Amino acid sequence: SGRVIGASKIARDVSQQREAQRQKDQFLAILAHELRNPLAPITSALAIMEQSALDEKRRLQALEIAKRQTRHMADLLDDLLDIARISTGQVELKPSRFELGALAGHAVDAVRPQMDAKNHTVEVKLPSDPIWMVADEVRTLQIVSNLLTNAAKYTPAGGRIGVIVRKVADYAEVRVIDNGTGLSQRMKESLFTLFARGDDPQSRSAGGLGIGLALVREFVERQGGTVEAVSEGPGRGSEFIVRLPLERAHEPTYRVN
Repeated sequence: SGRVIGASKIARDVSQQREAQRQKDQFLAILAHELRNPLAPITSALAIMEQSALDEKRRLQALEIAKRQTRHMADLLDDLLDIARISTGQVELKPSRFELGALAGHAVDAVRPQMDAKNHTVEVKLPSDPIWMVADEVRTLQIVSNLLTNAAKYTPAGGRIGVIVRKVADYAEVRVIDNGTGLSQRMKESLFTLFARGDDPQSRSAGGLGIGLALVREFVERQGGTVEAVSEGPGRGSEFIVRLPLERAHEPTYRVN
């Protein structure tokens, strides 16, 4: 007769899907912003170099700006490619023998332009005896470089950054220490997750995609090591400690489960 005598309803909690979509949208917005940022100085540098009456000093300055920003874009894209490889289970490690102290020096040299731009004081402490590793040299260099880049990003101008390399039992240890913005307890809990970024304005203004530390953890753990972050709180600086085994039986290829 058309009279309703009952009703049935199926409800599904979609809050996780909505949060995932929100994070995806936020990441895409940040990615677009980070990729566009270097374009303006590159365009300006090219315009300067096109000037017919340009002196050699200004030409070299413009060239250096374009090179630095191009490297920045290349680093962003390399991080994205690494994330794609991890997501699709195509992470490959290629072990070789190398000396850890020399590698740490190369990492400092790679990040030094960023530290010099903010007038950071950098102190590197290496052991008297060489520390020979059997690990993926490229990924280990990436680990240390990412930690140094993170320290430079979140340490204010005139701050201090330290690198300590030493042997502890059967492990090689690398410590990257700064007197920068520090870490809250909430931030420490999510620090090594993908797209993690600080909530404070200074962390937001520092830029970045929130990928570097996630890659650090991935490549450290894939090589049988550990990484941890220590901080007494916001404004109290931070210390990142990486431990990697000195000797390890490597398979030719490691893949994400």
